[in-house]
Formats: sequence, C-alpha cells, structure tokens
Amino acid sequence: MSNDQSTRMTAKAAIAAIRRVILYARVSTDEQAGNYSLPTQLEACRKYAEQNGMVVVAEFSDDYSGATPIEARPEGRKAFAMLKSGEADCLIAYAMDRIARPPEDGDEWDTPLLIRGLARLGKELHTVNRGQLKTDFASLLVAMLDAKGAGEERRKIIERTSRGRNAKARDGRYVGAGPAPYGFHKGDDGDLAVDEGEAAIVRDIYQWYAVDLLTGHEVAKRLSESRVTTPGESRGYRRKRESGVWEKATVYAILENEVYCGVWRYGKVAYKDNRRVGRRDEGDMIPISVTSIIARPLWELAQKRRKDGKNTSRRNLEFLLTGRIRCGCDNAMTGCANGRGTLYYGCGSVYHRIVKTEHDCKERHVRLDVIESLAWEHALQSKKSVAEFLAMLKEYQEQQKRDTAPLAGQIAEVKAMLETASRRIKRLSKLRGEATDDDEVGQYLADLDVAKADKASQERKLAKLEAEYNWTDTLTDDDILAVLDMRSRDLEKLQGATFEEKRRYLAKIDLRVIVKNREATIECKLPVPQKIVNLDSGVVVSCAS
Repeated sequence: MSNDQSTRMTAKAAIAAIRRVILYARVSTDEQAGNYSLPTQLEACRKYAEQNGMVVVAEFSDDYSGATPIEARPEGRKAFAMLKSGEADCLIAYAMDRIARPPEDGDEWDTPLLIRGLARLGKELHTVNRGQLKTDFASLLVAMLDAKGAGEERRKIIERTSRGRNAKARDGRYVGAGPAPYGFHKGDDGDLAVDEGEAAIVRDIYQWYAVDLLTGHEVAKRLSESRVTTPGESRGYRRKRESGVWEKATVYAILENEVYCGVWRYGKVAYKDNRRVGRRDEGDMIPISVTSIIARPLWELAQKRRKDGKNTSRRNLEFLLTGRIRCGCDNAMTGCANGRGTLYYGCGSVYHRIVKTEHDCKERHVRLDVIESLAWEHALQSKKSVAEFLAMLKEYQEQQKRDTAPLAGQIAEVKAMLETASRRIKRLSKLRGEATDDDEVGQYLADLDVAKADKASQERKLAKLEAEYNWTDTLTDDDILAVLDMRSRDLEKLQGATFEEKRRYLAKIDLRVIVKNREATIECKLPVPQKIVNLDSGVVVSCAS
C-alpha cells in the first residue's frame, strides 16, 4: 500500500470518527430565566460538544410544554428527522427535563423506549449533566428516574401555580398567563386596562353585528378592507395570511367574550390529573369585574343573534353532496345559505376568503335543489343488466382491498412483533424464576419491565392501526347485497330514502360531481354513462360511457 493510499484511509477514518450533533433546547412560558433560558441551554450544549470533539450541524429550540413528546414538538420533529435521515449522529440537550416531563405517573417508561429506539438507528442521546444515555440497565434506570423526577416537578409546579392563581382570582384580581384580551392591555399592577384604540374597534364590531345586522363574514370583510390590525398581529403572533386580514372566527370570538361587558371569568378549563377534560360550568368559574367596553344590553343582544344564527348555521343543514362536489379549479365546493335562506354550493377557494385576489375562481354558485336533484337522478339510473352491475361492484370491492393491503400488512407486522414480545416476556419470566444470583434476578426484572413496556407500546400501535383499518369504508359483501336490494326497489321508494340512506348510497357508488363553466359532470362507479348537464338550461350536453 502506498503512502498516499494510507494517508487517505487515515483521513477517511478520522472523518468517520467525528460525531455530527444536533443541539436541542426547550423552554415553556414560566421557564425563561436562569438555567432554563434558551441561550444558556445552547451555550452549555455547545461547550459539551466541543469538549467531546463533536461537530455541531444544527441547533433547534422549542417554546413548548415538556409533557409533549420531543418528536411531536415543532422543532423537535425537525431534529428527529435529521437523525433518522442520517444527517446527524447525536442529539444533545441540557438535561432530561428538556427532553421529557412525563404528564402522568408511569409515563416515564417511555424514556427507555426513546433511548433504545434511537440506539437501534445507531444514534446517541446526550445530556450535559449525565453524558451519553446508554442502553444498559443502569443507564436506562437513571434516565427513567430523571424523567420521573422531571414529571413530578412539573406536577408540583402546576399545583402551586393553580393554587396561587385561584387565590388571586378570589381576591377579584385579573388572572391570565398570556396576552390580555383584544381591547385591553395589562396595567402596571397586572390588572386589565382598556386600550382605547382597540376598544373602538370592539365597539364597531358589536354595532355592526348586533345593531346593523351584518354577518360575521361581512364584519371581517369590512375590517380587512380597512386593513385594521388583527388581534394576533397586535400581540406579535406569526401569520400565514397577509397583514390586516380578519377571519370571521376572530370576530365571533370577540362577540362571545363576556369580558367586553365587564366580566372576566377565571377557571374556564376543567382539569383532571393535570389534563384538560373540557369546559367548566359557568357556576364553577370565578367572576372578576373589569372595566367594560360596551354596555351589557348590547352584549346580550349580540348573544341572542349568535344563538339564533347557530340554530340555522351550515352545521345544522343537510348537504347531500358534501365531499362529493368539486369546482373546475380543483377546489371543493361548500354548502352555503344566503340571507334569504336559499341553499347552494359555492367554490371553497373564494367563499371563505375575506380579501379577493386576481387568481380567485370565477365559477358561480350552484343551487342546491338543482344539482342534488340531478346527482340523485343519475345515481338511480342503471341501463345494464344486474349481472354487469354485480360484476362492477365486485371489481370495485377488489380495488378497495388492494388499496387497504398496505395497512393490513402493517397490522400483520405489528402482530408478529407482539408475538415475539410475548415469547420474550415468557422466556425472561422463566429465566428469572431459575436465577439464584440477586444481580442476575435484578437484571431479568429490569429486562422484563422494558419488554412489557415495549409490548404495551406495540399494543397501542396495533389498536390505532386496527381502528384506522376498520374505519376505512370498504365495500363488504353485505353492502353489495344491500345495494342490489336497494336497486331492485321501485323508483318511488328510492325517492323516499332518508338523507342518511342517500349519503351512504352515494358513498358506496362513489358518486362525484365536477362543476365547470356552468356545466356539471356527474359520474359514479355504477355501470351508468357519465353525464354532462348544462346548469342554466338543464339540457344534457353529453352522455358517454
């Protein structure tokens, strides 16, 4: 071997020995100071990497709850993607509680699974205070105890914080961890004070909605046209939309908030075992008096209109073609109702948009009674024999089976892993019973715990996959018989089918409608020719197989 070849091989070995690392830091709202500030964490991680001869290839920081798994946090997800793709070899965090703060007692068992999972990929997990988190029993036990301690500390913080906030609220003081509601700002004493600039907008919103009878969409449009700063923008939140564009959901949130007529209610969210479980009854909340922006009668008038509007909103109306009708611009068409109660389908790309653009779709809306009548009439037609119809349904059934095959394969794979885990647990239980040395017994017990936790994880994964598989709306033999039976009824009975029966029938035949240039193209999986109808005249333009 020449000297040049030897030098190149030595250089390659040196490069391969260098570990590429990702630095990860995390804070939550109440951890911005001291050792938990992001710059402090990252500086300590950089020093650790330098001392261990590592090369930093990326740094990620999350402002997120530690109860959420690191791989599910926005920046943590990016870090894990780099590890899995081979762009990095290690991840360094300041301490275990930056990686995980288990929300409930027992969740700390997920930590060994995380470490072992990364190890199987050939990746390492380090913390500044513990070094590399290895996969031997002692290291996994230490990591689990660190996670358990972090979880207990989190629960203590929540309990202390909640107790203090409740006491403050009972004294009639405003309690709120985040920004003040729109129309207010926090004074020097922490209580709410009126922001006159935003308060004027709030008064306009109530006037337009409750007195002038504009809809929430029209109020949002008026604010957007004037480019009024939105609540999110005024509080520094990042936006995907352009500046000054309001959403009707933001308008309705302001209209429903009792704080604007002088009452802030603390304790809206109910918790159980430190988890949100819903909204508390109003009687269980603590009312706090604040300076009002509008008179209470005006607020109550807005609530009455909101209640009346919800009773006639889209969610309480029946749109037969929801999810089955699309615009020619390839956007879904949405069921809508105008102020006169007329129902129709409109292109979703522009219906909910506040500010129109030059690229907006120009397709006009379609009356519901016209298009649904045409679609249902098409669904009832069959000009081929029952045998041909049955053959088509069988082919559709086979296609659905082919489509769900990958999911079925995943289920079979997880079941095989479960069988392996069960055999391992059985084997370890037998070895533990035969062992006489205390250290050996302890090792078997530890391996058993990890194996049981791994089995439980696989069982959860299997339940999720099976639920997804069962949810898939596949065409069964019973469905085919039901469809054939339904097709055999006379036209009068079919016309009398209920809304849910019609929806299910359209789903089974996979009926689709495309509206373009005032023409509706209707097709389905039945042996029925595709039909194109002019929506203005009702004339069938073409009827092709």
